[in-house]
This record gives sequence, structure tokens and C-alpha cells, in this order.
Amino acid sequence: MKTFIKNYYSIGIIIAVVIGLNMWIQYNYFIASIKTEVENTIDSRLDYMASEINGHIQRNQRALGAVENFILIEKDEEKILSFMQALMGINPTFQSIYFGTPDNRMINGSGFIPPATFDLRTRPWYIAAINDNKQIITRPYLNASKDNWIVTLAKPVYDEQNRLLGVVAGDSLLQSTLGLLEQQKISDKGYIFLLDSDHNVMLHPEYENMTGLVLSLSDLSKELSLELLENKNGIIFTSLNGVDGYVGWRTFEDSGWVIGSFAPMSDFVNQRLQNMTIFLITILSTILILFIIFVLQKKYVINPIKELDDDIQKISAVKNITYRLPIRPSDPFSELRITANMVLEKTEDYFKEMTKNQKALKGANKDLYVALKQLTAVEEELRSQNEELIENKQALEVSERKNRAIVEVLPDIIFILNEDGIFLDCLVNEDDRLYVKKEHFISKPISEVMPEPIIAMSMHAINQAIATGELQRFEYDLEIDGKLNYYEMRMIKFMDQGVLSIMRDITEQKLNQIRIEKLSYHDQLTGLYNRRFYEEEQRRLDVPRNLPLSVMMLDVNGLKLTNDAFGHLAGDQLLLHVARVIKEHCRLDDIIARIGGDEFIVLLPKTDIAEAKRIADRIRKGAREQKMDNVVISVSIGCAAKIKEEQSISDIFIRAEDQMYREKLTESQSMRNKTIQVIIKTLNEKSSREKVHSDQVAKLCDKVGKAMHLDALTLNELVTAGQLHDIGKIAIRDEILNKSGRLTDQEYEEVKKHSESGYLILKSVDAYSSLAEDILSHHERWDGQGYPRGLKTIEIPLIARIISVADAYEAMISQRLYKATYNHKEARAELRKYAGTQFDPEIVKIFLEQNIGL
Repeated sequence: MKTFIKNYYSIGIIIAVVIGLNMWIQYNYFIASIKTEVENTIDSRLDYMASEINGHIQRNQRALGAVENFILIEKDEEKILSFMQALMGINPTFQSIYFGTPDNRMINGSGFIPPATFDLRTRPWYIAAINDNKQIITRPYLNASKDNWIVTLAKPVYDEQNRLLGVVAGDSLLQSTLGLLEQQKISDKGYIFLLDSDHNVMLHPEYENMTGLVLSLSDLSKELSLELLENKNGIIFTSLNGVDGYVGWRTFEDSGWVIGSFAPMSDFVNQRLQNMTIFLITILSTILILFIIFVLQKKYVINPIKELDDDIQKISAVKNITYRLPIRPSDPFSELRITANMVLEKTEDYFKEMTKNQKALKGANKDLYVALKQLTAVEEELRSQNEELIENKQALEVSERKNRAIVEVLPDIIFILNEDGIFLDCLVNEDDRLYVKKEHFISKPISEVMPEPIIAMSMHAINQAIATGELQRFEYDLEIDGKLNYYEMRMIKFMDQGVLSIMRDITEQKLNQIRIEKLSYHDQLTGLYNRRFYEEEQRRLDVPRNLPLSVMMLDVNGLKLTNDAFGHLAGDQLLLHVARVIKEHCRLDDIIARIGGDEFIVLLPKTDIAEAKRIADRIRKGAREQKMDNVVISVSIGCAAKIKEEQSISDIFIRAEDQMYREKLTESQSMRNKTIQVIIKTLNEKSSREKVHSDQVAKLCDKVGKAMHLDALTLNELVTAGQLHDIGKIAIRDEILNKSGRLTDQEYEEVKKHSESGYLILKSVDAYSSLAEDILSHHERWDGQGYPRGLKTIEIPLIARIISVADAYEAMISQRLYKATYNHKEARAELRKYAGTQFDPEIVKIFLEQNIGL
């Protein structure tokens, strides 16, 4: 009966749960749909605003990149200033663009002239750009008039040798971008906010951003501030200033700024709330109907069943075996009650008989239980003793195996000694590793086994270990079979009157340490000392007893030109030759170091300036006498001497460096001119065809130039450029340059680099630097499909356009094994065919009309 009632109530509960669950699902769907709508709205807004801010920053970054590129190719400060001002004119968001150098010089596009005490190298943007070695963006700050937010973008500028030229920077105005963001709020109560990388407020409706005061986000919302610290991007539901809603934010990777948007919940829930109210009224009506049905069923069905169940529960064979169910008028279950009473009478008879038999059985079971309990106690005690014996045996075996395994795998040797230094025991995995066989030193003192220095160190460590109880450690070396080995000994107090000693072979570790120390003080290429060793030696030698102390600065002339023309292996050989010359002409006590790519320095203790200059002259002479294939060897040297104790060694270094640079101004250009002639000679020796080709192109250029009535200076430059236009081929491998068949794609790509190599070679020589741009561009095409830069039409220098026509004509009429040779008429037809696409049509017209040829 209880099960019936229980099931009936269970069904009611299930129906109620289903209704409640349905209501809960509807409510969560309502909340989820609102959240999705809000998140989509905030996402689209944030994406738009992020693109606006990124666009603002990227435009300014491209502008700084343009200034950096202009500085690398243009050394005239006036032109650099004009270029900055032009950029500021077309990019009004820049309040100022400026360039600062390591020697505290500034070029400022805004016209700002810093005071004499101003040191730009201490400015945060300069320090951050140098330290990070990349483009940086400062946190926003107010300008002097406090009417606009500004950020400074800065990046370091390096030349082709990776030397720092300075830092280019720009102050960018943010107010127009902030105004645009302020217009993007979602509703009257919604708003946009912008934070810098430190989560300080740049834009917020509760914050006047032109006051210059810094307001942290945590002052406005601690919950949102904590979320931003944990997540760079996200959307959360929160309450700001008493208004519930969703906040979304995005973090910019480059600048660390955060853009956010707040959307109030009230803007989205009104219509949906009305629909939900109708739904809830329907559900409540359904619940009321079900409740009425439940009350009627309880009165006419459940209550009679419950009364029957209560009467049945009173039946008990223990408390009242004579109990019978009462018979009530108008009870629907009266017949069932009568039948149950008849069963109860029969049950009472059976129960009385069973009680009589149960008493007899209980007495027998009690005796049996007492005997079984005694037997179980004895068995449990025996089992416990047996298990304890087995565990002790297993623990002992495990301990023995562990100790044996430790000794086997350890690279160490273990000794046990008493307080008098007598060997009591030794554990080692291989007896061959012992200095003395075990039977020859066990029970003997250290003094009879080890050399004297080790005896003293060992006895001192034993006494200290026993006295203090602390670990003692020392190192020693032993010569075994003619080889010096290094060892480490550790001792600790063991038991009461002895020590446990562990010896480890550290020979390999010690030798590695020696090798590392040598590498840390030597230049890997030349084997000379490096800058680190030089600086330490300078401090060591800068003492009165070494006066006069001379400093000699040396610079290898034309190293970059040698690298560009003959490759970096040739440049390395040039450095090795120069290092060898310096070592040959310096004394044993002189400190020689390579401190830069092409710079060497010599410290000469107890040497006056006259003696230093004599050594410098010997080095110059030795360099001139050195022979190295086709490379010209030349060095520029500057000397200075410290003769008084109060003089600064740094000032002496600067004087020597200045003198070296003055010598380099004349010596370097002379050497580079010689190198150009050597390159031309070497190229002609590598390929006789190249000499003929260059001579013929120069002749054609002379004829075209005269037909175009060029002035004498331009004509001379044209002929020289024609002669040198393929000088960059010196860097091409001989097997490609002299290949008789058609070039592969990879080989052709290597050949195409010769115009860039020629540009680098000629740009470094003043006498030919004006021709470098023409050599770089002589394979450009009129239609912009040429190389290396894809220039077109008049963007290509005039001399390069003339060389292009002459070069093509000479190549067509010359004999080559892998292509057909054109006659004069056929070559002219090809020029006419490609005029306006490959060639300048006006130059081709003059070439054809004047019937120029070879």
C-alpha cells in the first residue's frame, strides 16, 4: 500500500518537476539569447573600433619606416628634415617626427631646437627602442597644452654593418581617434572606454581625459580590472555604476592598449520580458488546474488508502500479535479488512509454535559461537606474526638491492675512514678506477697511500667534519700514467668516530671549464684576444708602473668592399692576414685584441708615443708586403699615449681612434680605387668574354650619348658606366660565369644578383659612387617588369636606360654557344619590337635612326 501511495506522489512530483524544468529551460534560453545578441553586438563594435585604432598606429608605423629607409640612403640632414616635414604635412596625426643619434644630435621635423642641457639619450622612448631593439609605442600622455592625447612611436636605425645610427620617433595625436570611438557607444546608457598598456583610462564617460590626471581602471571597477589582468580579450556580465550589463574588451598585441564597450541589459530585455510574462501566466494556470485535481483525488482515493495502510502498519508479531484491523462503515476496503483479519488469526497460531522451537535452538548456537570465537583469535595471532616476518625479510632484501644498485651506478668511489685517517672500507663499481688496489690501502692511513698535498687537505677535512658535523669539500689533482686528472672529495661525519668520503672524477668537467675560459677571452676567427679580455687587461694595465701606456687602434680598409666583391671567405682571409702581420710586428708583452668586425687594438705598456708609431709603421709596411690573391691589404692606424697618472685611459682611446679615422679618410679611398681596378682585372681573367662585352657596350654607349648630344661630363659617366656595368659578376661562381650551355633557373637567379653586387661595390668608392645607381638599374625595363626593383619609364636613370639598349644589342650580335647569333638587321628589328616594353622608345629611335652599331 505504501508503494502505491509513494508511486502516486512520485507521479505528481515528476509532473511538477517537468513543469519546473520547462520553465527553467525557457528562462535560460531567454538569458542565453540575450547574452548572444549582446555579445554579437559588442564583438562587431570592438572589431570596428580595433581596426580604426590599428589603422591609426600602422599608418604612423609605415611613416616611421619611410623615414628610417630615407635616413639609410640619405646622409644630408637638411634633406632628412625636409622629408620629415613633408610626411608631417600629409599625415596630420603626427605632431612631430624626429631622429636622435647616439652622440646626442637631433633632427626635429617640428622645428623644435633642444636646449644645450637636453640629452635625448635619457628620454624614455630612446631607451625603450634601444633596449627592446624593435619598434615601440609609449603609453599615452597629454601634450604641453593639455588639449590632446599623444603617443610616441620609436624604432632603432642600423646601417648595413648593424651599427646603431640612432632612433627615429614620432609624436602621434590620438584625439581624432578617441572622438571617433566615443561616437560608437551602443545606447544612451552604453559607452566606450579605452585603456593604455598599464590599464590607465584614456577614454571613459565618467573621466575627463584632458585633466592630465592618471585614473586607473581599478578606481572605476575592481571586478573588471581583475578580469583584464587574467584575460587579454573577453566579455563578462557585471554592474557598473549601479547599471547591469555586459562589458567586452580587446587587447592590442603591439601596444598593449585595451578597447572596451559597455552595453546595459535594459536595452535588450524589455520586449522579451513581456513574452516571458505571458508564458509564466500560462504555466501558473496549468499548475492551478493540476492542484484542484490532486485535492479531489486525495479526498476520495488517497485518504481511504492511507487509513488502510496506517491500520496495517499497526500489525506486529512482537508488540501485539492479537491485533485485528477495525471494520468501518462506508469503507470501500471493508471486505479486504475482514479477509486480512482471518489471515492474522492463522498467523498467530503459527507464531506461538515457532517461538517455542526458537528458544531451544538459541541455547545450542550460543555454545558454538563461544568455541568459534576462541579458535578465530588464535588463528589471527599466528597470521599477524607470519606477515610481520615476511615484511621484515622483504624490506631487508629491498634495502640490500638499493644499496648495491646505488654503488653500481654511481660514478663515485666511497671510502669510510676513522678519525685518524685510516681506511676502514671502500665501495667501488670497478676496481680499475682505484689509484691504489684495495688490498694495498685498507687498514692503512692516508699518509702511506696519497701524496703529501692531498694528505694535508684530507686530514684537515676529516677533523672539520668530525668537529662541526658539516659537509667538507676540496679538489685535488693526480698524475696517472702521464696524464693529469682532477678529482673532488666530499666528507661528512659518519657514525661517531669517523667520516664517509665520496670521491668523484671531475677531469672532463675541469678541462671543459678551461676550454670555456679560453673561448670566452679569444676571437674565434683570428685567435687573438677579444673585447672582453681587452677591457679587463686595460683595467689591469692602467696603473702608474706601466706608464707611458700607449694605445694603438687599427682598422682594416675595404673589408666590406672585399666581402661584397669576393665573398665573406675572402674577407675572413683578409682579417687573418692582418692579424698575422700585427702579431709579427708587436712584442710579446703587447696585448693584441680584435674588438670589432674590422677593428683591432694593441695595448703597449711602458711604451712612449714615438716607439708606438715606429711599431705602427712596421705594421703598415708588413701589410703592404702581404700577398693575398687579388685582394689589396691596407690598414689605417692611430696611436696615443698616457703619460700621466691623472689622464683617463678612455680619453687616450678616443684620441687614438680619432687619429685612425683621419688616416682612414685618405688611405681607405685610395685602397678602394685600387680594389676596383683589381676587381675589373680579376673579372677579365675569369672570363675573357666579359672584357670584350664591356668594351663593346662602352663603345655603343659613347655613340648613343653623342647622338643624344649629352654634355661632356654625362658622356664620360655613360662610357665609364658602360665599362663597369657588369662589375658585380665578380661575385658569380666561375662555373656559372663560363658555362657554355643554358643556365638553370637557380643559376639565372644567381646571375641576376650581379647588378646589386655592382651597386654595393661602386657605392663604397667615392670616384664611382655616382655610377652605382645606374649600375643597379641597367636591367630594369620600361614597362616595370625588370629587376631588381621593378622601376618603370623615367623612374629608371637615363644612363641605365642607354646601357640597357647597348647591352642587349651587343648580346644579340655576339657569338654564344647556347643561343643563336643575330646579324645587325635582325638585332635592330628586335630593338624595334621591344621598344616601349623593354627599352626606352626614344633611345631605341635614336639608335635606329643613327644606324648605330659595331
